[in-house]
Amino acid sequence: MAAVLIVDDEPTMADALAPALEGEGHTTMTVSSGRAALAVLTRRLVDLVLSDLMMPDLDGRELMAAVRAGGDRTPFILMSAVMGILPTSDRMRFLAKPLNLDELFRVVDLLLADMA
Repeated sequence: MAAVLIVDDEPTMADALAPALEGEGHTTMTVSSGRAALAVLTRRLVDLVLSDLMMPDLDGRELMAAVRAGGDRTPFILMSAVMGILPTSDRMRFLAKPLNLDELFRVVDLLLADMA
């Protein structure tokens, strides 16, 4: 299916999301910071980024902006416990924590279908 990069500074969140997405047929890679995600994205192709919005070194919004500044149009899903922060776009969606896995899977499928 797709290669998904999970970016979250809470290890328990990444530990829960990776097997859930793998159970849907995706491959996953997890990192714990926005800076680590940028390093991965410069050397490895991923189909989708699932990132926490609020992280200490480089938050999800800054990560997405840095990726977009380089011309990369990889879809992003930003997650946060804080509601109503960001509007969605054709290659970005916002999901509230705690995540509903059915909704996550639906949004992943939607964004990946838009890339096809």
